[in-house]
Amino acid sequence: MAEKVRILWQPSQDMIRNSNIMRFVNWLDEVYGLNFEVSIDDPLRNVGNYDRLWRWSVNDLESFWVSIWHYFNVTSHSLYTKVLEPKTMPGARWFIGSRLNYAEHVFRAARWGEEAVTTLGRTDLGGA
Repeated sequence: MAEKVRILWQPSQDMIRNSNIMRFVNWLDEVYGLNFEVSIDDPLRNVGNYDRLWRWSVNDLESFWVSIWHYFNVTSHSLYTKVLEPKTMPGARWFIGSRLNYAEHVFRAARWGEEAVTTLGRTDLGGA
């Protein structure tokens, strides 16, 4: 006999529609023609759809990470010549040949006059 599933929480349609994963899968469909459909009407169906997305991300590592590179608009001062080599851990090297400036990426959304970095020390947290 099938066990009835008790749903403890379910996202609203607006939450699904405005989610990061929805934006990413819509972008994948638009740019690469990959359809990992996210249902606004039936969140339970998204469990299976998410599994398809996850399987693609682990079975086609290079395509997935290239899509991430483009989706997040990674700025490279030299283009990569190979996405991954070797395909073993440890020792895997990603985006071989590319040159990135970490600070450039961290601060690219920063605006003049706004706080960019905040630090907390032990005394700030009430410690000795």
